[in-house]
Amino acid sequence: MNTGRYIVFNAYMLETANSQLTTFQVYNDLNQLLGNAQLTFYKTINNTLQRTAMAKTDFSGSVQVNLDNNALYLLRATHENYLQKEISFIPTSTSYQVYLTGTALSYTSIFDSIDYYLEPSGSRSLESNTSTDFIFSISDSSNSLEYWGVNISFINDSGMIESYLSNMTISTGGATSLTQITPINKTQINTTFFFKKLGEDKFEIKNQYYVYPQLTASYTLQESFDNYGDEISDLSKVLIAIFLTMALVGITASLFTFNSTLLSLEVLIILGFFTYLGWVQLWLYLLLLTPSIILTFLTRGGQD
Repeated sequence: MNTGRYIVFNAYMLETANSQLTTFQVYNDLNQLLGNAQLTFYKTINNTLQRTAMAKTDFSGSVQVNLDNNALYLLRATHENYLQKEISFIPTSTSYQVYLTGTALSYTSIFDSIDYYLEPSGSRSLESNTSTDFIFSISDSSNSLEYWGVNISFINDSGMIESYLSNMTISTGGATSLTQITPINKTQINTTFFFKKLGEDKFEIKNQYYVYPQLTASYTLQESFDNYGDEISDLSKVLIAIFLTMALVGITASLFTFNSTLLSLEVLIILGFFTYLGWVQLWLYLLLLTPSIILTFLTRGGQD
């Protein structure tokens, strides 16, 4: 009897180029280093806040963690004898000091009363020249939002920077959106989803969406030959026409009982098509057609 179960485990790997070993020192309100302090690091991945690293300070109150020096992190520092602390930062420095104060009491995180949703989600690729909604939906059960919204900016098809902002002040939250026709040319759209609670720092989520031109075209067979025929020499065109004709005639002869009239008609049609396209000159067409016509008359004469 199998009593095991599957466990889904998500691992977030850092790119070597962006990885930076960062040192953290944790102090109390008496400026004393604290050992056994828990540091938890969160980063927004696919529009969701994900825990990406955890570490505890050693006896000297220090710990080293590899972080992405281009990413915005939320650091949560805890210790059983001190108040929990949260800090939003981008690790541009290789060393940070964190100060914990007071005796541990009940603590409310900035996210405890917050739920939010971002759109577009999932793929960061957008089709060009397409209407796209950039949506930020947020709710705060503590009714303490000062403002929240979304800002987008990009370089338009004229090479100018366009920027749009939706800023809301409803304390309980809601939904806001910016609808934008994506540029035709290849570019990127920079978005910032943000909110500010009373007594807290402004929190931002920055996303980049990439716009790629959609190449769609419809060509007839003749247009395809016209478009790509210029890249082929005249001699190559004639050889292609002859070999293709021989191949098709050979296939027909192997599949059906030999019929000189049918084969001559096939040669007439195939070479005539290439002559119509301009790949075979008319005089060469007639020259190539002559043996087929002679063969037809000879075989019919022999049959009679």
